[in-house]
Amino acid sequence: MMQRTAIFVALVCAVLAPVRVSAMTDIRYVVRDKFLDSVPYSETTQYIAPKKQRTEHQNMSGTLSGRVLHGPRMASILDCEAEVAYELNLDDHTYTQHRFQRHPLPVFPPPAAAAAKRRAATLRIENSTRDTGERKQMFGFRARHVMTVKQQVPLAGSKSKPQTQIQDGWYIDLDTNNGCFTRPAGTHVAFLAIAGNDVAEEIEFKHSGPVETGFPVLLVSTSEGSPRGSTSSTMEITELSLGPLDPALFRPPADFRKVDQINSSPAATFLDRSIETLAAIWRKLSLRR
Repeated sequence: MMQRTAIFVALVCAVLAPVRVSAMTDIRYVVRDKFLDSVPYSETTQYIAPKKQRTEHQNMSGTLSGRVLHGPRMASILDCEAEVAYELNLDDHTYTQHRFQRHPLPVFPPPAAAAAKRRAATLRIENSTRDTGERKQMFGFRARHVMTVKQQVPLAGSKSKPQTQIQDGWYIDLDTNNGCFTRPAGTHVAFLAIAGNDVAEEIEFKHSGPVETGFPVLLVSTSEGSPRGSTSSTMEITELSLGPLDPALFRPPADFRKVDQINSSPAATFLDRSIETLAAIWRKLSLRR
């Protein structure tokens, strides 16, 4: 039975150039993400080496008292050569391990056999890019300013709504492909945010303008037509360095303990629990008035 889904396009479509497999330099960078003005930003540190990568982050959640709770510091390690993935809790020194199998990335245009079986399109994803001609130095690279408009256009039989996203970005020529994922030459990867529970869409893609192949160091996105209304987000690289990384980054430390499940949730402090209890009591008293 066909899976029932609705296409909610927060990132309407990102089209990338064919992956280049090269002798890349080890890379470390810190990315700061902020979604909406009222939400605290999050930071992620990424380490990339040939056939290996590591991501460090810290989960956050809000409380009824308006405070932000920080979870433990976490790390995810991918060893593509050994086909092993690790998840680490850096605070309590525990980790999990599971098998990782590399699969070809979904591509557009699809292989001829798959394309022959496609139904008539019900949803079109349109991308247009424009190089503004502006240039500036960022992290020792010459960065270019590119505007991208991504549109979700419902066609006959679609259950989706029109949506538009505008991306104002600065890009540099930095090869971050470490050989973990591959796709056929001459194709592009398309990413969609999927949510909801409706009839599956048959999607077609349309792109105009030069395909931006660079690494984004600053990306400000504004979306219209989503369930949240008008939304904005900012992705910014705050640190970037090139050079050999310590191989120990890509395996669990010897003093870490292997477990079946990692605890990654923020833990409320006694003060947080007390404030939320008082807030609940106050709401009950207010309802009785």
